[in-house]
Amino acid sequence: MVSSNEGLQGWEQEEVLEGVEEDPEWLRELGAPADEVRGAAEEEVPDEETTPGLEGLEGLVEEPREKEGLLAGITGVLRVESIFAISHRIGEVAFSPPAGADQVARFEGVLSQPLAPVAAKEQPRARMTGVISWLSYLILAAAVVGGILLAGGSIDLPLTQATADFYRTIESLEEGSVALLSHDYDPGTAAEITPQVSAILDHLMQRGVKIVNLSLTPEGQALADRALESVVSDHEGYIRGRDYVNLGYVAGNEVGARFIAESLGPRLSPYPLGERVGGLEDVDLIVVLAGSQEHLRRWVEQVQAPYKVAMVAGVSAQVDPAARPYYRSGQLKGLLSGLVGAAEYERVNQHPGVALSRMLPQAAAHLVIALFILLGNFAYLVDRLRGRG
Repeated sequence: MVSSNEGLQGWEQEEVLEGVEEDPEWLRELGAPADEVRGAAEEEVPDEETTPGLEGLEGLVEEPREKEGLLAGITGVLRVESIFAISHRIGEVAFSPPAGADQVARFEGVLSQPLAPVAAKEQPRARMTGVISWLSYLILAAAVVGGILLAGGSIDLPLTQATADFYRTIESLEEGSVALLSHDYDPGTAAEITPQVSAILDHLMQRGVKIVNLSLTPEGQALADRALESVVSDHEGYIRGRDYVNLGYVAGNEVGARFIAESLGPRLSPYPLGERVGGLEDVDLIVVLAGSQEHLRRWVEQVQAPYKVAMVAGVSAQVDPAARPYYRSGQLKGLLSGLVGAAEYERVNQHPGVALSRMLPQAAAHLVIALFILLGNFAYLVDRLRGRG
């Protein structure tokens, strides 16, 4: 069997190109000799020397040479690298604009000219907005200062059921009972909870209740001492170690509350109060003062649920939603919430303090802010109606 390559080698070039030089039928119909047409085409091709932008491309095109085999008769093939070189050269010619000396000088002159400052025009609307903002701040400050100056006056606060239950729970304690206070808050929430602590301590000392203080937060120990010092000065009969103690910070995080329940007696043994309290079973009430819902949850789940001891809580306003289910279920016998809860407690205990003195400035500030919101919405509505008109 003869291969195809061997068959092709036997062909003669003259046989392959036979009939190529004859004039095609369409050219004969035009009535023009083929030699004249070929001559005109050759005259239209520009010489290499007159083609703009293609200088220096000599040598990129291979010299015409005869091919062998299937490429026989094909001449002038470009190399691949030659094609890229020609394209790059044409791009330089097409996208490089000529720059004369006068154009360069003109461009440098434009760049050297300083920019004229544009005077900013203050819009009347923006100026009016600034005036309204400052006026709003002044009105709000005046309301707060006026509330502080008039803080000696009484303010009628409605007593909520949770605060009333808290008060009744402490009021039911007999003289000599023991209450455990856990100060689980920090300086960030002390502004809300410290007035609660002062009111609760004052009420407990009025009832003659023994008080055990501790904290599950590192900052709580100092905050508890500060509150005790401010209240004990009004109750001279209370002696540290006998009537009240501060066990300080108790580490343990998640198991801290359970650890207190199991080791309360040994912790109190160095104090005279330890003779009265041998363990959690001798505690009549636990008061949780929590600045976060995690601390309240630990006391309820780890102490109140297994030991069934009576418990009340004073929390910051942000913890109130998490504490309400415990109060509704009866696990908390009473609940104070934020500064308002402290003011309610001072009022029901008939011993005004810091919380009630702060209520009037706070109420005045809230009233002014509410009026600003109403005026802003009214102005927005009027502006919308004018725009439609």
